[in-house]
Amino acid sequence: HTTHADEKQRNTTLDGNAVLHVRGDFNYPPFEYLGEQNQAEGFNVDVMNAVAKAMGIKVEIDLGPWEEVMPQLKKGEIDALLGMFKTVERDKDFDFSVPHFIGSYTVFVRKDSAIESIDDAKDKAIIVQQSDLGHDYVKENGLDSKIITKSDWSEVLNSLSRGEGDCAIVSRLQGLRFLDKQATTNVKAVGPPIIQEKYGFAVANGNSALLSVLNEGLSIIKTNGEYDAIYKKRFGVYDEQGSSFRNAIKYLIWIVIPLLVLTLAAFFWSWMLKREVTKREKLL
Repeated sequence: HTTHADEKQRNTTLDGNAVLHVRGDFNYPPFEYLGEQNQAEGFNVDVMNAVAKAMGIKVEIDLGPWEEVMPQLKKGEIDALLGMFKTVERDKDFDFSVPHFIGSYTVFVRKDSAIESIDDAKDKAIIVQQSDLGHDYVKENGLDSKIITKSDWSEVLNSLSRGEGDCAIVSRLQGLRFLDKQATTNVKAVGPPIIQEKYGFAVANGNSALLSVLNEGLSIIKTNGEYDAIYKKRFGVYDEQGSSFRNAIKYLIWIVIPLLVLTLAAFFWSWMLKREVTKREKLL
């Protein structure tokens, strides 16, 4: 925890025309990533920009490797992180805004693997991103005897696909999105989510003034509908895919199956008639 003097010094970044320095992971789509022109993109970026506009503050957003940007906040070298999962251990070093997302992590394996859940992953070689929530999980649960760390989260699944390690632990949403985008066919998610945590902005411990501003800004954009618009822009494709899938199931249940039953009934009725006709012809 920091001293009152340190807290006061950090809080002055909100005064005047100062620009808040905010960082995030350069390869954590769809939350935060570098776009085609090397500019910051993603759900977290959109939310932070909307909050800054609502509160009349200026922010400078730049992205980098996660193992670089998270320690910078802890040291007070930057003002905030665009997004981080809240855990008991992280809460000792950082303060978190009200969550703007609930995320889940799960186990990914190659399709020929016998691993069906995290219970089967004990004493296995587990691939995780360095300093990510999955990394914290394996360490806290004593599963790190054969841990393999990658600096880039996408390399976690790429290396698993190539045959490295026994399984991987990453965000379920990101993992499924990645597999679909890369057309990776030999990796799948197994078991229920092993982690479900709140996700939001993070500031250095004790920076109550900035935290208050961010929370107020989140409240404003959630009330005026801007947050919903951003969510739909970044995640609507997944909702639509889910809706399409549900509609397909409904179509199968209400239309295809009854038609199949009617077809089978007609076939059976025709067979019965033919059988009856044959029987009568024999009698004649």
